[in-house]
Amino acid sequence: MKLHMKNLLFATFIAVTFRLLYMIGNRPWMRINQCEMTYMYRIMNFMRVDIGLTKLKHGQTEDIRYPFSNDFSGYSTILYGEGEYARNYMRTEQVNGLPIIFVPGNAGSSKQVRSLGSILHNKTESRNLPFTFDVFAIDFNEELSGLSAMYLERQIKYLELAVRHIWSMYTPPPHGIIFVGHSMGGIVIRSLLHSANFDPSRIAFIITLGTPHKNAPMVFDWYLKNIYDRMHESWRERQKELANLLVLSVSGGLKDHLVPEHFTLDNGIRHISTTAVDGIELETDHLCIVWCNQLVRYISRLVIEYAYDPSSFHKRADGVVKQLFDADGLLRELTRMRVSTSTEITVRNESIFVRNNDEDLKEFVLSFPKNSWLFIERSIGSSLWTSSGEPIYSLNNLRQTSYTLVHSNVTERISIHLKPEKFFEAVALEEDMAKFDSVVHIGLWSLLKGCFTVLWETDFEGPKAVILLPVHFGTPGVAIVVSLELESCTHTNEWFAKVEFRSQDLRRISSLGGSKELQIVGHLLDRDGTKAEIFFILNRHCRYHARLDISYLDTLIVKLVNLFIRPMKGRHSKRSVESRRSYFNELTLIATTLFINYSYNGFFALVIIVVSSLLQLLKIAIFSKTVSLSSFSEPILLIVLHFYAVLVYVPFGVCSMWNIIRYGLFAVYEDPARIPTYCMIFLKLIQLWTGKIHFFRAHYISVAVLVYTALIQPFTCIAQLGFSFIAIIGLSWFVNPSELKPEKN
Repeated sequence: MKLHMKNLLFATFIAVTFRLLYMIGNRPWMRINQCEMTYMYRIMNFMRVDIGLTKLKHGQTEDIRYPFSNDFSGYSTILYGEGEYARNYMRTEQVNGLPIIFVPGNAGSSKQVRSLGSILHNKTESRNLPFTFDVFAIDFNEELSGLSAMYLERQIKYLELAVRHIWSMYTPPPHGIIFVGHSMGGIVIRSLLHSANFDPSRIAFIITLGTPHKNAPMVFDWYLKNIYDRMHESWRERQKELANLLVLSVSGGLKDHLVPEHFTLDNGIRHISTTAVDGIELETDHLCIVWCNQLVRYISRLVIEYAYDPSSFHKRADGVVKQLFDADGLLRELTRMRVSTSTEITVRNESIFVRNNDEDLKEFVLSFPKNSWLFIERSIGSSLWTSSGEPIYSLNNLRQTSYTLVHSNVTERISIHLKPEKFFEAVALEEDMAKFDSVVHIGLWSLLKGCFTVLWETDFEGPKAVILLPVHFGTPGVAIVVSLELESCTHTNEWFAKVEFRSQDLRRISSLGGSKELQIVGHLLDRDGTKAEIFFILNRHCRYHARLDISYLDTLIVKLVNLFIRPMKGRHSKRSVESRRSYFNELTLIATTLFINYSYNGFFALVIIVVSSLLQLLKIAIFSKTVSLSSFSEPILLIVLHFYAVLVYVPFGVCSMWNIIRYGLFAVYEDPARIPTYCMIFLKLIQLWTGKIHFFRAHYISVAVLVYTALIQPFTCIAQLGFSFIAIIGLSWFVNPSELKPEKN
């Protein structure tokens, strides 16, 4: 009976796995890169700029204990140019435009600047603009700054020297320098403020692309944590100086697997997602966010708008960013006109339609209930204002009209100015889930149910222009895909529709597109949040079919632990009590904790675990007379479990060992906890291979050193993992080596 049940469970697991793979593979829209390539208009020129310093001497740096970070021989600064601009610079070696500095990220190149630089040069020349741009780029020799914080320290110092030299190239000095950073390049830019000699007024504004501002996705050593701590502390101390500084953080959505979207948020930083910008409406991976043409053009508009009046940009920066990235991307001068009389209108859940048939401008004041959304579809040319007189920039295109969604938390009274022959339509959408006939609840059961059926579906046909669907997430980290398919239209040859997903810190919008099906993926950025809203903006003359499914590809990425590790631990926990390989359960538990907390520095622990799994598999193959699937099940599951960890951590380990070989152990100032850890790995290999402990149980010396370093050094990898992990390494894995010996028949 037990055997049949075991086979049944195994068959079910195989069936569900193949079903998931089928569903992931049959979503071609998830694999298509919708970004358009940014092409160069003329011959590219990367002109080297000599900053005159390749190495800091003893008296030029405060960090004398870290000589590795004072050698800049592999770094350089270039100026990007095309056409006549490049010829002029090579002839005169003088610049007179507005300076821009591009800072690449992990394994990035200075040549990535060509996408933004080419568009800016083309726009200034083709439009005969009264200004030009000097687009500089820093070359860090494609160093792995995301894997080793030692590189970051050196890059920060070099960038400060480069900024100082570029500033001296201008007479008179510019109003400021525009900084554009990709990935860890954004951290390098923000870390400039840690230097007491750096003047923050030299920064015009900062744009970061896929930069983990809040924390690093993986904290590999104490020095990386130290850099983040210093950066955040510097920005807190200079909060008053930076009050008017615009820092725009751009994230690429779920396709950016290297930097999760919630890491791109931070206090005092304005965050936008490429999926929430009308006119972009797509996801980018970590690399194509640099050259994605739809995004680069929006960034160029922001840069050009700054160039028209750099001295007053900080006063209008908020409005410019809102019009470019929260609206339709068009810049308008909004001036509130005085109107002698206004009409008060209370908006409920029934739609109202108003047209201005007079010859003068008219004002309508709309009030709507608390805890609700106000949806307004209006003619192009009308304007919205809050009760305090602030303009509402939010605007999304709907063919010949536009629409705006405003929550009551922003304002409960909105003034709309209508020119003659213009119109608007408004309706209030309440959020109270108890008043809805259908509310989608997403939980653990939904993950299994979604493999075989649609979680929610319905048809839309009728007079409503917008429909609100509340979604309740009982399990955070689950990603859903919302689809809207056109079935038929009457009285019109053109159809339109849009789908919006909104949660506390996240917004997703679909494009109008030319296809007959729209799809967006939504999830919660805030792990403490539970609710979200989906808006369907429809054409009344069309019939649609809507459905909601689980996006397993993104859920596997976001919630890897819940889908694989926990079920596996529950399956083997009882059996492992009687098994001679009892440490497998402990290894699984350790691996689970490492995956749950991304701030852990678990490289060496995972190396030990992976090597243990591989050697145990080899021992079973050598010493077992009867080899069956069950005898290989536990090691195979562990190897699969650690495969993702190996892909993440091995590049860092290679980088760390290379730095030690090239620069010496003490020159690179390695984490002191790594020295005894290297010894422990070596001893562990000897034990697993021979089944005995030699050298008078020398591993206890390593454990003692680890405990000591954890006490004196607060940011070592072992201190982050905790003393329970030290106990497991020092006692459980070494006390009873006889368990590793093959059993005798």
